Amino acid sequence: MADYYPENAESTDPLIGAKLKDGWTITSRITRKAKQTGGAFSYGYRAQRGGDEAYLKAYDFERVFQADEPMKELEKTVKSFNFEVEVLDLCARSNMKRIVRAIAHGVIDNDKVPFGKLYYLLFELAEDDIRGQVIADNSGKDVAKIAWSLRSLHQIAAALQQLHARGIFHQDLRPSNILVFDGHKVSKLADFGRSHCAAMDAPHDEARVPGAWRYAPPELLYDAPLPDKKSQRAAAELYLFGSMIFFFVMHVPMTPELMTLMRPEHRMALFGGTNLGVYFRDVLPFLVDGHDQLLRLFKMRLTELLSGDQNSAEKITDLLRYATLPDPALRGHPSARRIKFGNPYELQRFVSAFNLIAWAVEREAVKLHA
Repeated sequence: MADYYPENAESTDPLIGAKLKDGWTITSRITRKAKQTGGAFSYGYRAQRGGDEAYLKAYDFERVFQADEPMKELEKTVKSFNFEVEVLDLCARSNMKRIVRAIAHGVIDNDKVPFGKLYYLLFELAEDDIRGQVIADNSGKDVAKIAWSLRSLHQIAAALQQLHARGIFHQDLRPSNILVFDGHKVSKLADFGRSHCAAMDAPHDEARVPGAWRYAPPELLYDAPLPDKKSQRAAAELYLFGSMIFFFVMHVPMTPELMTLMRPEHRMALFGGTNLGVYFRDVLPFLVDGHDQLLRLFKMRLTELLSGDQNSAEKITDLLRYATLPDPALRGHPSARRIKFGNPYELQRFVSAFNLIAWAVEREAVKLHA
């Protein structure tokens, strides 16, 4: 198992050895601490059945006891579990190959957990998340590494496009939720606990920021979403994808870097600022300036990593710009925005562009290592 799932199982963990349905057994703890995704807490384990291994996401309801109305909180958490199960089932029925495959789910009696019920999801076991590959070697120029990054971005864009076609928005796209398989050749999306699905309601649908705040687009941080909810979800998803483009090159998410370029009185308190209610429209010009600075830094770094290939660096920087413009009303690929009554936030242009650029850089990488 890769470092993404470090072994930190405690010998006293009450779930080690627990028997699940269909012959699976929990064998070890593989995450250090609880992961909060805004709805329920969950813990990661390794499960085994014969020679097969899987990743188990075990829901932890201990926080329910801390609520003023525990039974209502329990109901909300169970609804979150059921929602994620249904979304994963929809992805499986739609044969989405870029989504991490859910093997099974269930609820078993276990007197060692709160309320005596263990809710769990079983997934195919990943080798790592993208952080392991992106940050593993930061020693300078490596065209092969950028080629891998571009191919991963192509696969991520394709996964998002598949989801959107079925009315699903991931809403929590970040490095820890992009897992790699098959010798790091295949990237897949994971963790749909904060997603939106047009076919069903979710407990978090009205959340101001559905996913991680550190990755959120500026309009949500400043509580100024687009009037149309569907357009806002699409615009935010495109920004989250753009933040992944930035991460692959700069190794940090875009939003915190953008906030560091803001004046303290314009910056959200979450990022060390003193903003006490500044309107988004008043902050937007400063966000645009900071965004331009980040794009210049991104292009310089990418050109260096590509051994001076300014043409590819410029194309990738343009894609980053289209995806992350601070004003959500202007976001999107120009080719998509030119289509009257079309979807300005559609991802097909990004899928095609990253496929072509990845192919060109992959060929260059082969030449350099020949």
